[in-house]
Amino acid sequence: MIKIGDFAILFNVSIKTIYFYEKKGLLKPAYVDIYSGYRYYDELNIEQMSKILALKELGLKLNEIQNIDNDLVQRKIKEYTETVKIISKNINILKTLSIENGGVKNLRTFVNDERAIGKWVLEGVYDRRENYPNYPSEFEILIKELYLIPNGKEYWVISWTKGIIYISGRENKYEIENDKMFVNLVDPMDNKDYKVAVYKKIDDTIYTIKDIEKKDDIFVPFVKDTKLIGFWECIDFINRKEEFSVLDKSNQNLPLKQLIITPDNKVIVDYGDVVRNTIYTKGYIINLCLENMLCQYEYRSINGKCYLIIEWKSGDYVYGGMINGYYVLGKTEMNA
Repeated sequence: MIKIGDFAILFNVSIKTIYFYEKKGLLKPAYVDIYSGYRYYDELNIEQMSKILALKELGLKLNEIQNIDNDLVQRKIKEYTETVKIISKNINILKTLSIENGGVKNLRTFVNDERAIGKWVLEGVYDRRENYPNYPSEFEILIKELYLIPNGKEYWVISWTKGIIYISGRENKYEIENDKMFVNLVDPMDNKDYKVAVYKKIDDTIYTIKDIEKKDDIFVPFVKDTKLIGFWECIDFINRKEEFSVLDKSNQNLPLKQLIITPDNKVIVDYGDVVRNTIYTKGYIINLCLENMLCQYEYRSINGKCYLIIEWKSGDYVYGGMINGYYVLGKTEMNA
């Protein structure tokens, strides 16, 4: 066993800190001498202390460490994801700043445009504005619906100020005529205008981000799928189902590692460092990556081996109605 002083040195913390963790119920000495009050610590205490410090390093508070469960982990992931978005946005803005004579030349500021606020729906894309409405381009734009929120508030990859729609940080100038908005789309390679998207005004509603979020009806009855039960290892990610192929596929860098499906409709989603628990019904994994989402799956068979192709719905689906792609998983041999 280790004395408290040596235990403190081992983890580079003070003895006062160890007493504090004990008071909080996070750490209990393996043995306390009833006469001297000396505390002694064993291998289990080392493991406990290691976890406490590791979770603190991840930003968890002591009361969160004490009551940690999967729900808390998912909340922290969501919280950190939002923080990363804000930080990434700020980094991108800082990268675009031009400093001249000790001052900022091009800092993005918001100027209101009451005509812009509300919902807009894409009518078409044109090579030139003069072509509207007779000669639409075959060019496909992913943003079919455009919501402009008061104060230029950002949602998904979109924010705005008077005369400009920001899409993934790029400036796309717009003009409004009656109930039409003409947006000059910018080529991400050279920042030059190359197409004109025309949107029609649908309403002047003041939307919030929650109003815009797309949600699936996840309250579906459970139907058992015995074929799904077992261990599925993730081997690939494809943009379209037509790209499905398993020749020499084994991508170890994918966020999703494996799915474990139990006979009682439980689904264990393994991301390597994080595990998420959810459920399925025949044809769908419920809340696979985000809440209130149904991710449809289907089977493919090659040379007698069964594969699973499953939709991956992220923010692009929530705000743009777009499926990002599909994970490909193979059933492991232990299920044969």
